[in-house]
Amino acid sequence: MAEYPALDLRLVVSDRLAGANPKVSNLANLYEAAKYDILVVADSDIRVGTDYLRTVVAPLEDREVSLVSCLYRGIADRGVWATLGAMFINEWFYPSALVGERLEGIAHAFGATMVCRRETLERLGGFGALADYLADDYRLGQLITRDGGRVVIARYVVDTAVTVATFRDLFLHELRWARTYRTARPLGYFFSVVTLALPIAILGGLVGGPMAPAVLLLGIRLAGSVMFSRELDLPVTWRHLCLVPVRDVLSLAVWALSFLGRTVYWAGHRFRVDKDGKLRPADRDQKRLTLAAEEIS
Repeated sequence: MAEYPALDLRLVVSDRLAGANPKVSNLANLYEAAKYDILVVADSDIRVGTDYLRTVVAPLEDREVSLVSCLYRGIADRGVWATLGAMFINEWFYPSALVGERLEGIAHAFGATMVCRRETLERLGGFGALADYLADDYRLGQLITRDGGRVVIARYVVDTAVTVATFRDLFLHELRWARTYRTARPLGYFFSVVTLALPIAILGGLVGGPMAPAVLLLGIRLAGSVMFSRELDLPVTWRHLCLVPVRDVLSLAVWALSFLGRTVYWAGHRFRVDKDGKLRPADRDQKRLTLAAEEIS
C-alpha cells in the first residue's frame, strides 16, 4: 500500500473464523470489504502478468459460465526441496489436469485462481459453504456444477512460487495435497499409481528382476520431463534430470502413506479429514475453533 498509494487498496486484519479451513476464513473476512460484482480469488504465492485479470474475467461474459480457474506451473526457489516441489507441479499435477479436462471435462477449480460472480457465490451460501472443507476449490466447483453452472479453465498459466526449504515442509505439504485429492476423487487417485511405475520397476530390478523395464521407463520418464519443461517454458538442466527418479520415489511414498491416515498439517495446525472432505481440528485446536464457529453462527 505504501508502494502504490494511488491504488484503491484496503488491509483487512481479523481473527474471525468462518470454519476450520484457515484460507476460507481469510476469504470470508476479505469478502466483507469487496466492492464489485466479480470476485477474483488468487493464492498469495502466485505471480502473474499485466494481462491476467483481463484474461481470467473474460469467460464470464458467457452467462452459462459460472466459475473460471487457471492451471499453474511451479517456479522453484533455491534448494533441492523447492526443485522437487516444483517438479511435482510441472510433471504430475499439470499433465494430470490436462488429461482430466480432456477426458472428463472440468467440474472443479484450482485454488491458484478462482473467478466468479458475487451473485453466484451468495446463492450457494457464500464462503461459509466452503469453510469446513479441506478442498475448498473442489467444493466450490462441485456446488456450482450441481447448481447448473459451468466451470472453465482460462487459457492462462500462472506461476506458483515454490519456497519449501526442508524435507519436512515438502513432505507435509504434499501429504496434505495427496489426502485432499484422495478424499475428493478416491478412485482416480488410487489408479494414479500407474503414473509412478518407474520406482516400482527399479525396485523390481534391484530385488532380482529384469532391469530392462526400469531402463525403458526411465527413458520415457526423462523424455516426458523434458517435454513438459519445454511446454511450460522452463529450463532443462542435468541437475533437474538427475532428480527425476528421486521425485518419483518421493511421489510413490507420499501416495502410499496417504492411505495410512486422515491427518493433515496446515498453517501450523493439525486437522483430521472426514470421509466427506470436511476438516476437523485436532487436539488443542478443537476447542478454540469450535467456540469461534459457534460464536459466528
